[in-house]
Amino acid sequence: MFYTCMELYFEANSIESMPPFVIDIWDKDDDLTDSTDDYISRALIPVSESSYSTDDKVPRPVWH
Repeated sequence: MFYTCMELYFEANSIESMPPFVIDIWDKDDDLTDSTDDYISRALIPVSESSYSTDDKVPRPVWH
């Protein structure tokens, strides 16, 4: 899967003071010979650079 949209709920007094979202990316191994998932990478996304909304509308995605 090359495109994934994640929905996170959070409460904050100020978006600028929040730490970044830390996202670890792993692959999914379904092979019976090697069933351990492999670490691929980590993404640090500042909350101020993420797409967010204050209502129920889906925000426009941003490439990172």
